Amino acid sequence: MFPVQKFKKRWWIGVLLGSIIIAIVLIRAISLPKDTGGITDQATMKTTVLQAVPIGSTLVHAEQFMGQEGFQCVLTTDADVTEQDRIYHHKDYLYCDRMNSAGFPVTQRWQIALVYENEHISDVFVSTGLIGP
Repeated sequence: MFPVQKFKKRWWIGVLLGSIIIAIVLIRAISLPKDTGGITDQATMKTTVLQAVPIGSTLVHAEQFMGQEGFQCVLTTDADVTEQDRIYHHKDYLYCDRMNSAGFPVTQRWQIALVYENEHISDVFVSTGLIGP
């Protein structure tokens, strides 16, 4: 048998571990995408992005929104961009990329190009696909 006194003195370890777990869950919940989280189809993602970043929005606003949604973005100039089977040549765009879990071991990759002219969004192209074994 275990001495009861030994476990009574270490109650704080359980409290500490519980607090750490709660903190991790809360931080994870706060950092999840608010508007684009849970979207799995291309059309819905495009509609959602266009609602948050309508045509005519500033490039700065677009970059802030996409960053808040967990996308890694980079400015691309005079490059080709594709959406489904269409290719558009010589476009300037904010290229944003994000991976979502689609159930282990599969991930869903989002690639979004926010085309801009004179520092304002003029079009949005969305591509997605599943990656896994």
